[in-house]
Order: sequence, then C-alpha cells, then structure tokens
Amino acid sequence: MEIRIRGRVAQSLLLLLALFVLFGIDGVHGEERKDCTRDVHVYKDWFAYDGMLVGRDTGPNVTANNLNNELLRIPCINTIYRNHPCGLAARLKLHQLLKGERVRFKVCSGPSTEREVLLSQRVREIVRNMIKSGLAGLAESCKNDALLAALNEKMRSEGRGCYWRTTGAADREEFTTRSDRNDELRYRFNGDKSRATSEGSYGETSHVKVNTAARATDLLEEYPTGFKVEQWNSGFLFRPVDIMFHPLGSVYVALNEGRLFRLTSSGEAVGGSVLDWRSFVNDYNDRGFMSAKLSPNFDEDSLVYFYLVYEHNSDPETYKWSRTARVMRVKLNADGTSELPATREVVVGTRSGYGCDNIDGADPHADCLGAAGRSHVGGGINFDELKNLVVAVGDGGFSWVKEDALKAQRPNTYSGKVLRVSTAEGALGLGVEDNPWFTGNPTHKLSKIYAYGVRNVLHLHRSPLDGFTFYFGDTQWNKKEEVNVLRAGNNHGWPCFESDLKNTQWYNNPECESFDVASHKKPIIGWAHEGSTHSSMAGERIRIGNFPRRYNDRLIYADHAAGWIGFAELDENDTLVRDVERWKLDNMNPVQAKAGLDNALYIVSVYGSGTILRVSYETDITPLVLEAVNPSDGEQVASSNLDEVSGIFSKSVEPETVNSETIFIKNDTGGLVAANLEFDYETRTFIVKPTVTLADERDYWLVIKGGPSGVLDLDNNVLENDIITLFRLSSGSDTTPPTIVRTWPTADETGASQSKSITIEFSEEIDLTDILNKVTIVTESGFVFLMQNFRWIDSSRQLKLQDDLFYGTRFTVTVLGGAAGVSDLAGNRLTSEYSWSFTTEEQGASVVAEILSPTDGDIVTVGDTIHFEGRAFDAEGYEISSSYLRWQVLIKHCPFTENPTCHDHVEYYREGVSKGSIVAPFHFDNFFYEVGLFAVYNNQIGQAFATVRTWRALFTFESQPTGLPLALNGVLRTTPFTEKVVRFSPVLIYAPVGAGSMTFMKWAEGGRREKQVTAERATTFKAVYGVLYSMETSPTGMRATLDRKGAIAPFTKVVEVGARIQIAAPATSEGLVFQGWLDGVASRIRWITVGQTPLTFRALFAEPSQAVTLVIESQPNGASVTVNDETQTAPFTVEQQSGSVTALSCAPRSNGMVWVKWMEDGADRERQGGGSPKKKITCVY
Repeated sequence: MEIRIRGRVAQSLLLLLALFVLFGIDGVHGEERKDCTRDVHVYKDWFAYDGMLVGRDTGPNVTANNLNNELLRIPCINTIYRNHPCGLAARLKLHQLLKGERVRFKVCSGPSTEREVLLSQRVREIVRNMIKSGLAGLAESCKNDALLAALNEKMRSEGRGCYWRTTGAADREEFTTRSDRNDELRYRFNGDKSRATSEGSYGETSHVKVNTAARATDLLEEYPTGFKVEQWNSGFLFRPVDIMFHPLGSVYVALNEGRLFRLTSSGEAVGGSVLDWRSFVNDYNDRGFMSAKLSPNFDEDSLVYFYLVYEHNSDPETYKWSRTARVMRVKLNADGTSELPATREVVVGTRSGYGCDNIDGADPHADCLGAAGRSHVGGGINFDELKNLVVAVGDGGFSWVKEDALKAQRPNTYSGKVLRVSTAEGALGLGVEDNPWFTGNPTHKLSKIYAYGVRNVLHLHRSPLDGFTFYFGDTQWNKKEEVNVLRAGNNHGWPCFESDLKNTQWYNNPECESFDVASHKKPIIGWAHEGSTHSSMAGERIRIGNFPRRYNDRLIYADHAAGWIGFAELDENDTLVRDVERWKLDNMNPVQAKAGLDNALYIVSVYGSGTILRVSYETDITPLVLEAVNPSDGEQVASSNLDEVSGIFSKSVEPETVNSETIFIKNDTGGLVAANLEFDYETRTFIVKPTVTLADERDYWLVIKGGPSGVLDLDNNVLENDIITLFRLSSGSDTTPPTIVRTWPTADETGASQSKSITIEFSEEIDLTDILNKVTIVTESGFVFLMQNFRWIDSSRQLKLQDDLFYGTRFTVTVLGGAAGVSDLAGNRLTSEYSWSFTTEEQGASVVAEILSPTDGDIVTVGDTIHFEGRAFDAEGYEISSSYLRWQVLIKHCPFTENPTCHDHVEYYREGVSKGSIVAPFHFDNFFYEVGLFAVYNNQIGQAFATVRTWRALFTFESQPTGLPLALNGVLRTTPFTEKVVRFSPVLIYAPVGAGSMTFMKWAEGGRREKQVTAERATTFKAVYGVLYSMETSPTGMRATLDRKGAIAPFTKVVEVGARIQIAAPATSEGLVFQGWLDGVASRIRWITVGQTPLTFRALFAEPSQAVTLVIESQPNGASVTVNDETQTAPFTVEQQSGSVTALSCAPRSNGMVWVKWMEDGADRERQGGGSPKKKITCVY
C-alpha cells in the first residue's frame, strides 16, 4: 500500500512523527520517565534564580540564600555561576524566555529543594535558545541528544557567546550574540562594577550584549551617603607607616624614620616619642621602619615588634649602599609611654653588613635579611594563631632587570621569601617544625621559609577565618599589580610571573624557563598599569559592625602610588567573590588600612607630614525617596522634548538592586516600555532611555519597585510601597480633565432594582484601556467583585455594568482618579477619586454561608497550615453546590505605631471549592488573618468570616536613662513601651547612635546597635547610653583613673549614664604632688553618679614643698573631725605639704555638747586648713 502525504499540514505531521521517533513521546531520549508526574504552571510569580534554576517568589522571605519553596532545574544545560556577568546574563535570558506566557513543566522526583524538569518539547525549546545564545553549554547527561549536541559543538568550536569564552577565566572582552527573538538583554560594566548597568528590553531589538571586560579603574570621588571621611591625626606625623590599636584606647603610630609615638583616641600625641631608634635605622629612600606590631600578649609582656633596615655603619658616605634588615622587639614600660632599652632583642636578621651576598656565601644558614636596593626591602610582619611570627622579606631588586630578583625563587637566601619563626623564649627566631620545608634543624634557612616568590610586601594581615592564612599586596613591575592570599608552601611567582602574566623580561632566564607553572599561586585581585606609577597594598579584612553590608566583611586593598583604596568581597575560603568598589583619596598615598576599636576604618598615608584618615558610617533609617525626577510627577511633556526619564535618589542605594526589573516605565495599558537603564552609583542618578517611540496623548508611569526584591538603600531598608510618578506625552491639544455628571443608582439610594445596570456617565468620551482596574465594586461585608466577570458597554460617554446585582446588599462603587485613574481620549485624568454607595431591594430570605473551620479566634504560628472548610444554604434551607463558593484570605497588617491603623492585604483567593488550606504567611510588623467565605447564588450573597489570630510574644523596650527613642521596624517610639510581636516573625530593632549629648553604648542583653531578632518568647530590650567624660591633668601627661581606666592624661571614656564611677588621681606622679581638682574638690578619690551631660575632670599637680604636721585636737577630747573626707577621733595628726589645701570640719555635736568655735581663730566649722609646720588646730565644744 502506498501512502502519499501532501501539503504543509502533512509535512508538519511527518516532522512531528520524526521527532517522536528520535526523542520519544515525552522528549527524554526515547524513554518515558515514570517519576515525572506532577504538573507545575510557571507564570507571573516565578523567577529565574540563575541560568538553570527557576524558583517561585513566595514573598519577602525569598532571598538568594533563603528560598522557602522548591527550585526547578532546567535539564541539559550548564551556565556560569549566577554572580558572574555571564551568569547574570544567563539568568536574565531564562527569565525572558519564561516571561509573559504560562509554561507547563512536568516535574520529576528529586531533592526537596531542587527538582529536575522533564525535557518536554517546550522545555527543549528553552534549552536550545539558551545554548544558541552562547549563555549555556550542554550538560553531560544530554550529550547523546544528537541535535542539541550538534548545536553545542558549533557554538563551542566558533567560541560564540560568553559561556565558551568565560569558562576557566575571570575576565573577558565584550561579546555579542544574537537570540532567536526580537529582544535584548544587557549587562554592561561601565568601567567599574559599582557603575554596572543592567538592561532588559522586549521587542524592537535583536541581540544580547554582555561586557565582562577586566575591572577598570574608575574611582568614586564622592563617597556614598552616610560615610564620613576626615583627618584623624593632628598633622605632625612625618611619613607614618603603621598604626596599632591597644584595647584600652591608646594608639601607636610608627614613623618611617625610626620613631614610635603614642596618640589618644582622638589623634593627639601624648608626650614625646615612645622610642627613637633613628641612630640605627637606615631610612634612605624607601628604607626605614617598614611595619610594627603589638605582641599578641601585649597586656602581659608589653612587647612591640618592628621590621627595620639596620644601619650598622654611621659613615654618611656609605648611607646609600646595600644594607641588611632585621626584626626587633622591645618592651614598653607599665604606662606604655617609653621603651625599656635593656629589653631590645633581634628576633630574625641577627647578621648585618653591606647586604647578605658575602654573608650567605660564607655561611649557607646565616641569619641575614637582605636590603640590597634603595627599595623593595619588604617588611610585612604578623602573628599566626600559635603566636609564631610571619615575616615578608623583599627581593631587593628595585625597578630594573637584575639578578637580585631571581633570589625570590632560590632556596639559599631569605630574599623574596616569607618566613615563619618562633617567638617563644629559648626558641626566638628559630624555624617552626610544621613549616613546609623544615629540615629538622630550626636554624636552617629552609626551616624558616613559609612561602616564596614575592617582591615587596609591606604589610601582612591575618585572615579572621584561618589563623595561618594572610593577605598581602605585592608591588609589581610595569604591567600589573596584585593582591594575594598567603598560605604555607605558596609560590607567588615573582619574577617569572608579574601578577598572573608571564614576565617576559625574566622568562628567558633558565630559572624561569624551568619554572613549574602549575606551582604558581595566582593573585586574587589584579589591575593593569595605565602609564603611571602603581604600588599595591593590602589592608585588613574589616568587620565593622555598623558599616553597610556592601562594605562590611570586606578586604581593604589599595594602590599606594595612585592614591585609592578598594573593597573586595571574599568567601569563607578567602576566595574572591567580587571586586566591589574603589574610592579615590585626595592627596593620600595609603600604606595601611585597619579597623579601629570605635567602628571606624583608619587609613595611613606615608608621604609629607603624614595623614591618617578616619572613615566612619552613620546608619540612616529615613525612607528612601526621589530627590529629583524628570519629568516631574504629573507633568505634561511635549514628545519632542523627551529622550529619557531620570531621577536622583535621596541617598546611596545598593547598586545590585538597580536593574530593569526594579526601575522601568509602563504605559497606560500596563505594558512595559522597551528601554535601556543606566545607573551612576556615585551621583545616585538613574536614566531610563526608551528604545521605542512613545505615543502622544498617552500616560506613562515611572516605577521604582519596593519590597525586599525592589531597590534597597545601603542599610537594606525596604520600601514598603513602590515609588510611582506619572508623566504624559502631549501634542498640546485637549488639556481639560473629564468629570462624572451622573450615576445610577444615585448616591445613598435604597431599594435599587437588583436587575438594573450600574451606569456611570462622564462629561466626555473616556479611554477604556485598563478600565477594569480603575473601577471597583465592593459590598459592605468586604466582598470585592472581580471586574473581569462583568461586561462593560460604552454608550457615548456612559459605562454600564451589564450584570444583575445581589438582593438586599449595600454596594460601594469607586472610580479611580489622579495619576493612575480614568482618563479621556487625550489622556487627561479624572482629577480625584469618585465614590458613592447604594442599597438594592430586599427579596425575603437570603443565602446563608457557614464556615466550619477555622473557628473564629483560632490562634496559629507563622508557617502553620490554616485549613478552611465551609458550606452555604439557599433561601429554602437547601445546601448549594460548592461551585458557588468563593474564599478570600486577608492579612490584617498593623504597623508598629502607638495607635496603629490596620489595613488589608489580599493573600489568597479561590473559587468553586468547599475546603482547602493555606500556609500562614509571614508579613511585616504585627498581623493576623481573616478567612472570608462568600456564597453567590441566585443574585444573592451570603458571607461568613473567621478571624485567625497569631501567637505573639511581649517585647518590652527600655533605655538607660529612660525616655529615649528606640525604633521597631523603623518606627521610633519613646521608652518605655511594649509591643506584642508575632512569634517567629523577624523584626528590626534599632537604637540611634546619639541622643542629645549621649552616645549609644550597648544593649543590656547584648547584640549590635541595629539587630534583627525573632520573636519566640517575652523579651526585654534595654538600650544603655553613656556620656563622654574627659580626664585631664595639669601639667598634662600625669596618670589618672576614670571608671577603672587608668591611663596617661589626657584621655576620654564613654561612661554609662546612671552608673556610680570612681575618679582618682595618684598622690604623686612624675615627681609632682597632687594638689586637688580644678572644681575645688580636695579628695584624690571621688565617686560620681553619671548624669546626662559630658564632664571634664582636671587633677592639679605641683612641685613638692616643705612637709607640715597638722595636729588636730578637740576640747574636750573625743570629738569627730573630718580631714579630706576622712573622719577620725581627736586628737590625731596629719602629714601634708606646706601650701597645700586641706578640707577640715568639726562634728556639729559631740557627746551631748555643741560645737562653739575653733580655738586658734574664728573660722567657720567647715574650713580650709593648713599652714606653718607643727600647726595645731582645736575644736571647742
């Protein structure tokens, strides 16, 4: 039998049959999977988590690391990780392929959080589009699929798309690939990741463009809002190279010339230098003190360590010659104000001379640190977790091609190495047994080497995650700078590699030709030279509690020569996640960056008089608004004058939240306008540029999305509502807004016919676009009519609702006006909202609805399942079908204000069932639920409601002192106050930094000033505030005590308001004698109850004078006499200094007698005494 098939339909059938034969009916390589049985419809509430995974947006708890619903995995493809620009492009592409139409997935069994999707024909189309766009590659599991494999091989061989040019590399050039549709997605780096622009367009375009160029050097010159950058020190410092913070508040600064100074917490010097080693420190060119470090046991051993270039010969003729370096340590005195010279020790580098070449030649294990050149002497020191000292030694090669640089790869010298030696007594400077090349003899060079292949490491900073891992910047040569992670055994490549590039100047050398490339530990950050001098430096991985998340837990690095600092995000393995941002520093050459003890970052600049910057941040909880917008809200603009829509945020926002899904333009039909988005993080400015022609006489909305997935400021404050502004394009003809001239039924009418249409008559013909969303009809019980169920008829200027109403029901009709309201054909809006109510006629008995569950007043916990079940009866008592039932679940949201007004959010709507369930959702602030059942039958409505409460915990908020403001979810209230908070619901608690002259100190229960807590039980939160007390002495530099803090004055301390503290001065200090306090109090030791006002105390000291014995008697004996706040029984004697002030007072009564006078003179009972030697004073009763 011969079968002939003709025509297009026949050809399509043949093609479909061929596909079934090739891939099987279900599309999975000819085999039907039995575990793929569940249908999931992916539509509006789903989003692309990355280029392979699809997730469901279940509300504010959805974040990158907290998806409380399952993820569905698109089969057969692999993409780059989601934070990489190519991965972001893949995510946007997948989102685009799913957007706008309902896609049915067959879901297969798998892990609870990630299930694979069956490769149906629709999914296969998505897979093909992802591969063809160059954003994905074919997974191993589908390599047997002939057609997909052929497409994948074509893309791979041609290197088309970022997937094939990005795999295995961090930085790639710009590329362009074409998609199968007329659409466009862009992710573009404008030189700097902080200025990244995400762009998404639909229609009228033809390619996907992704620029993943290496990170350029665009710098922020205006710091983000909330940051304060100021000079901290008083400006006397000459070439500071390091800064150290003591836990008790003192700060030490090392100067390159060989001196160490002690400063107060406010940046003022205390006395002269703590030590002065200029006599044996060679500071020619870049030599000198290189770095300094307090001992990890400083509170016990008072030791300070220094890396320095040693001057062994005072002959000025040889000052520029090669030298050696060493690490020395010395103890400071008990006050920390001066060194104890007898305690000086050399830790490593005991040999000295004109370089180490001859010394090493004579003794292969000589303890010699080379400083051959005028620069590149290294100098980084730090301690590992076991308190061993880690030392970075420079290669000494400076900036020309010479053999010295190759020492970094040779094991017979310390040059270009990182050492690790013991600091223990008896083993000082010896190699540590677990060093990578320990020979068994701790004096051998190899036994001390920890890593190698470095050039000029000025500072080492220990990772907060691993006690044996360090960060450092290594100044390179003429192509590229680098920042590294140091671990035992690393070879960092110098001079065979410059950063991650082969160094062509040295690579022809036999030692570099035989270099094991696989052994090269590449840097985590690099940047190219741009025709000027560059010099890399790494600071600490800062963890400053009140810094925004964008800048907290970030590695600080810098270009010392170019004058900028950068912030880099690392993961838990100290691997680079992203290079966040760089700041330009005016007239600064940063060599050190550390976190202080006061929630601030300190940056040290070496040149000139020396500057230390203090960078602090003030949290801002004020709502994010638009500082400016163009066109302005409600503005009518001529189309010829509009090329773009722009706005400026009132404060800095997290740039990762600014993209085409959070800032966009919609037209008056609700459609998305194709546009490109540009965002300048520094100026807080966004520009939306439409890529299509906007129509005249139409309204457009600029939308800035709120909520957790919208635009966030640096403190991650959430906009509760979208920011929406309206503008209208007009040719300048009709500008008169429409009005409502008549309605039926009329306002407040009763007995209106339920069979007659609702009619709204306007003054002119109106635009029916989106009219269903601009008119609402609600019953008195709260039932909202779904407007798409009704049919509107336009009769000239009339709108008529062609549907019967319910009997005996009060209706309210609202016509929306204003920016989002009804408009005429010219686009003019109804000026304001128009609303009226009426009641329909009665019809005897009505429909009765009954909720069987939940019971009114039930209490649930967030995450519990709320089961609902109900039924309804008609007017004759017969139960009606469930197809007439409608369920509605509202969230009743009550803000944390003193007198909250609750409002509703529709969480759930379902028709045609008698029972079902919903998981009790999370919402902001306080909230509970209302389950509503509506039975709509025979033009009657019956309704029933059940309130479902939430379990709550009582939170009490207090402050010390009382009466201060505290914020709960951004609402400031005055303490004390209480609030019942929904259990297991996270809330944000915040205490202002300052309250008048007071400063926040702590929460009595612990935690950060701004903290998120989850309500589980009744809890009291108490914010403790303090005031700044200052201690001074005259003359300055004397020791004093302020609330258990003993230090050299002047110094300050924030003390707890309401606390009773001790203030004390010594009887003698520095050979001077205590005379009293400036405010007239004579006692050395004082007890003060701290008030709310800052105070300054000054202790007076003077030279000692002739000793005086004061004889105290009473007549008769036995009376109580008080001298300097100390009470004794007369007679007794008191030793004092001639001319000093002594407070004296007799008891007013003694043994039934009354005080009469002082025998020697007629002074008051309470007097100031003192005077000549052996003076006697007598109380007479």
